[in-house]
Amino acid sequence: MSRKAILICLILVSCLLCSCADSQTASLSITSEHTSEAAELNTSIVYEDDLPDMSATDDSSLVRQEFTATYSCGQSSAAEAVEDNLADNFAETVVTADSAPQSVHQETVFAAEKTLTSAESMPLSAAETDFESIVQSEQAEKAEYDFSMPVPQGEMQDKNYFDDAVFIGNSRMVGFGAYSELDNITVYAHSGLNVRSIYDDACIETESGKITILEALKQTPDCKKIYLKMGTNELGWPYYNVFIKEYVKLIEEMKLICPDALIYVHSVLPVAKKKSEIDPYENQPNINIMNEMLQDMCEENKYFYLDVQSAYLDEEGYLLSSVTFDGSHIRYPHYPQWVDYLLSHTFEGSNTVLPNENAADESELNGSESAYEAVLHTDEAQMKENFADTHSMVD
Repeated sequence: MSRKAILICLILVSCLLCSCADSQTASLSITSEHTSEAAELNTSIVYEDDLPDMSATDDSSLVRQEFTATYSCGQSSAAEAVEDNLADNFAETVVTADSAPQSVHQETVFAAEKTLTSAESMPLSAAETDFESIVQSEQAEKAEYDFSMPVPQGEMQDKNYFDDAVFIGNSRMVGFGAYSELDNITVYAHSGLNVRSIYDDACIETESGKITILEALKQTPDCKKIYLKMGTNELGWPYYNVFIKEYVKLIEEMKLICPDALIYVHSVLPVAKKKSEIDPYENQPNINIMNEMLQDMCEENKYFYLDVQSAYLDEEGYLLSSVTFDGSHIRYPHYPQWVDYLLSHTFEGSNTVLPNENAADESELNGSESAYEAVLHTDEAQMKENFADTHSMVD
């Protein structure tokens, strides 16, 4: 075998050993102690991108076999000597390749994996942190509404929040309808109204004549919110618990008329200090007692309690003298203050959810369905048994 063929074989071997490194330049030095022609040979090779990706470990045996087959074709003893030396050098090359570090490609992969791991462990940027907070906030479960407390101040609603609302009450509510500067509200109110007279007092004007407030409510089927302002005309009742009982009865009847409506119960508005000191019934101590009972009523029956009186109290806990003309009723310029309170104290603005009142009903329904299925299965089994008996009798 000629030296030229041997050199070509070595070039092929070098290509196979280094093919995993794209566009790399390899040098292969072969030293021969027996010939001057092969004393020193430096060959520069450029590897193409389309060469197969073969590792030295996987292909060393194949190349060794190919080289041995070529080597056996040698003709001269001098060439054989050179080839023996070349074979020894090739074996050393293979061993060196087997024990060499990972290829450039593998090292790049390891570096990329290391970079990715470092990136995953890095702290989030401010923008990423804000985004995570928003997502977690949106996914977080909202707290249930606490009916033991007045409606909390929350996001201010637009005035169209009152589009589907009905306002019902006494002379204070009459003033609200007249001076609130709202043109989208429905008000059913009458001076002197209380939780008993509301059933019989035909005080609402219609095209066909006067009707009661409950009859008017029946003509408002799209009502989704009912604002109630009662209690002032009941301050002279000897037993406030009777007032509370009658109030609950009234509200429940309204819920039958408008089952989807939210029920907002106003506190009794305060009175000025001078009036409180001389009036045996409509005074601030009585008002405070009644408001406490109203709040308890709302907690027990799941109504929304509105502490509207807090918007008009002075430092001593009485009605501000500057907002009233008789110590009891609100003067015209101060009704928008009432409106602002209502719009900033809504269930929707509280960022809460209603308790799941239907959980028990669903449980009972599931139990009823299970019992019903059991009856069906029993009837089916009985029918099969009856059919078998009938069939045997026919036979």
